[in-house]
Amino acid sequence: MENLKHIFNINQTIHDTKVALDQGKLLAAHKNIMDLELARDELLLEVHKSNSSNKDYEINLLITFFIKVDELVTDLSSNMWFVVGRALEMVKGSETGSGPQELVSCIRIVEREERIDNYYLEKKSRGSAFMPPGRPRQWRKKAFEVLEKTVWSRVEGNQLEDRSLNKAWLARYLEVCRKVIVDDLQLARAAVPCFPPDYQIYDRFVHMYHNCVCKRLREIAAERLEKSELVQLLSWIQTYGGEELLGNRRLQINAAALLEDVPVLSRTTLNSLYDSFVEMTRNDMKIWLEKTLSAEKDDWNKHVRPDEDNFGYFYTSLPNILFGMLRDTVIAPQFGRE
Repeated sequence: MENLKHIFNINQTIHDTKVALDQGKLLAAHKNIMDLELARDELLLEVHKSNSSNKDYEINLLITFFIKVDELVTDLSSNMWFVVGRALEMVKGSETGSGPQELVSCIRIVEREERIDNYYLEKKSRGSAFMPPGRPRQWRKKAFEVLEKTVWSRVEGNQLEDRSLNKAWLARYLEVCRKVIVDDLQLARAAVPCFPPDYQIYDRFVHMYHNCVCKRLREIAAERLEKSELVQLLSWIQTYGGEELLGNRRLQINAAALLEDVPVLSRTTLNSLYDSFVEMTRNDMKIWLEKTLSAEKDDWNKHVRPDEDNFGYFYTSLPNILFGMLRDTVIAPQFGRE
């Protein structure tokens, strides 16, 4: 009788569900969808178990009759992934609507769908050949994928310049990344109550951001970098696990364990970058020394008496210039091979 009621009222239920979706009442919309799907799936199961010679026709007839339910599912999921993709903004309260409550509603729907998936998967494992259309939906997996995509956009999308626009593009980009990651992870901690405990959502966010940082920096390291960019990249990597980022006390991350488990760059890549820096420095020093010695030689060959010190000895500032060059090119970059 319950199924007949849903069949007779299907058009009204579909209308009410669309209105609920337009108003952002996702839980109410999902309740209607579940009622309609339950009626459809129970009827499909009866047909599936029957020995009717028109079984395929009857199945297609039922699927066609309930086809608008699939459209509602698509609309609902689009609304949900929009909210889930802005989970941190929802927690911060910078989005219109009910903020965290809207996020909680989406996660409740995800868990409802997960239970329905598991119900039919368990029956299938016990020998049942029936699986409703569109199952398993795996919306929990989809929710994590949406979050990962959002995190990647937060890391990769902050690069607004390149070398052609700004020589300091990499330093600016890495600094923006640092600020965004620290702020976002603090919001991720605040989002923990919105998710079930078994999601371990904060740990997931930490690993998502770390993995995205690793991916992006590996892409950058594979490019042909200038010497100043190498210094900026290597210096940032060295401070990545420190108090300014992962080691920030407010984040409560075991940075050492995380970096040991998943290093930002492999040892081979780091050594290659160090070697590139050394080679560039060697070439710069060679060119600079050749020009400096040539200029010094020209000065000595001028018909002008050389500079003298307080004791009357000839004097040249070349050693001071040389050690200044060494200090600026070798000592100043504060990174090492440890």
